[in-house]
Amino acid sequence: MKSKAGLHVSEADSKAVYDGALQLMMSITDYFFKEKSTINEIIFVPISIMSRILRTHDAIALLLKNEHYSEAAVLILTQFELRFDLLYVSSDIKHATAWVAHENPKALNAGMKAKLEKLFKPPEVARLYETFGYLSGIKHGNPLYSELAFPGRSRAGRFVISTGPIDDRFAKTFSDVLFAYSTYQVAWSAQVLSKLISKYVVIDHERRVRVHGNYMGLKHLESDLRRFLKRKISTRKTFFGIKSMMNRAKQ
Repeated sequence: MKSKAGLHVSEADSKAVYDGALQLMMSITDYFFKEKSTINEIIFVPISIMSRILRTHDAIALLLKNEHYSEAAVLILTQFELRFDLLYVSSDIKHATAWVAHENPKALNAGMKAKLEKLFKPPEVARLYETFGYLSGIKHGNPLYSELAFPGRSRAGRFVISTGPIDDRFAKTFSDVLFAYSTYQVAWSAQVLSKLISKYVVIDHERRVRVHGNYMGLKHLESDLRRFLKRKISTRKTFFGIKSMMNRAKQ
């Protein structure tokens, strides 16, 4: 997949990314089946998490198809958290073993920032944690996030809230952004499997090359999404600008 600018991924390209990830998973598990070898936690834990990342992508696509954009964004956060769980358990068999032995019903492991600090250098931690903060703001309905988090619009002094679809330019843009980023997260996760888990098996080199190409072609979306969310949030001072509208009405 060639790199393309912008926050858009076609359905055909997304399917290619998805199929590449799925085929990689199948190749890993088929190797152990054919060799009649026991699969330990460094294999089955990442595969288990990857399967949920793929299913989350499916769920996001369904929500977007039914025009539930903010709800899809909540699952983007779930997928975001899962991919760093994937990297964490894939980076050390001790982490995978601890994942299997986990007994705390309230929390899986360290918080997001602590986990990122174990995996990345400070500049990348800051960037990723900023994205995490924006996605968390959508999930928790931060009033600053306006149409990112709520099915409403504010135009020319009029405010509209809806329980159904909103058919406008922003809705289409937001849908494209979320679908593209979800596809990128699948590509990123497949790259983790290719780099850290495929080394334990024999896999066709061309398959790994395709996975790498898919990731590189969408890599720009990591920073593109962060800039998109930051730009949208910075345009509002509070919930749909209602406070400023009310202040103007009092004058």
